[in-house]
Amino acid sequence: MKHDQHRCLLLLFGITALATACPQASDRVNVSRAREDALKRGFPIDFATTTKHVFHVLRESSYSSSDVAPSLPTVAVPRADGVILILENNSGRVFVDSRAIVSELQLQDRLVFPGMLRPGLSEFHVSDNDGLKTFDYLGRRQTLLRLFLAIHDFVLTPAQDVVINPIMRKTDAPILVVVRPPSGSIRTSWGEALHLGTSQFRTAHLTSCADHVVAGLAHVPSVFVFSSDLGSHVAVDVPFPNKAGLMSLSEDEALARPAPGVVTYPTFISGLACAGDSFFVLLDLPRLFILEYEMSGMLVGAYYSESERPNRHYRGLGVHEISAGTMFVTIAVDGGRVRSVVEAVATKTNPAG
Repeated sequence: MKHDQHRCLLLLFGITALATACPQASDRVNVSRAREDALKRGFPIDFATTTKHVFHVLRESSYSSSDVAPSLPTVAVPRADGVILILENNSGRVFVDSRAIVSELQLQDRLVFPGMLRPGLSEFHVSDNDGLKTFDYLGRRQTLLRLFLAIHDFVLTPAQDVVINPIMRKTDAPILVVVRPPSGSIRTSWGEALHLGTSQFRTAHLTSCADHVVAGLAHVPSVFVFSSDLGSHVAVDVPFPNKAGLMSLSEDEALARPAPGVVTYPTFISGLACAGDSFFVLLDLPRLFILEYEMSGMLVGAYYSESERPNRHYRGLGVHEISAGTMFVTIAVDGGRVRSVVEAVATKTNPAG
């Protein structure tokens, strides 16, 4: 019986999907998710001291009508020129969406279970089971940084160090490590002293802005703003609806661990991005909701869509500037496996208060 339970469990980035052959465990997961979603509905828009922006969705692309397009996008990030790069984790394919056409990059070195992609204008970087690979836009691999750790997210610093949120099972593992190319040696690490416990609580989203690195914990509503060498940091407590109730779900063993090997911790932060002197935090809510902060940790803006979409979640965040203002790019997930790339811009601004 115990063997059968383990056989039908699948864990992916701390969010667990169960096969229908495990009905009791699956029911408990569904109860946990239903309670989490219920607590996240009706987020009050009451940030009295910030400027409030209302989103207008310019484009939502599911790509379902195209043969040469991602069927299940997992990463969507804009370059500085606005072209969007899309990564499919399951197939290891990379696509370029110029809005006029979607094309697949023919990579000369295949990706093995890729995780995160970071674009530049002349090249892009992507993590996979081999380490960190750099390609040009003709698909030619430029470099390979071999790493002996699994990567959830990464960013490059101005000094070309790589800051990584690693996936490690040890309870005293770091949240961040800084790696120096080309050797791949670890220069420094951070987060061991927080004693967050399981690897899911150490899952973080990263972004890099000039001489800062920002890390937002997915399952704890906290953001940390670092100097690029992790030498100093500022901690930011992110506001969230029904925070106490959601945190209590993590403490309820019957809901947080409904079966062996299964964890269902509530998600608070699902993406980070930088633009200029600000960083943006994507909250895991049934509406598109993004908070803007200065590097000092001061909250200065709230961006949101006016209506909620039940059972919808947003994953990942990219930012680029257009003539109409700041464009945000994210992936909308509906019903678990229906995914689309969303581009939204704040078209109406309300004064603070």
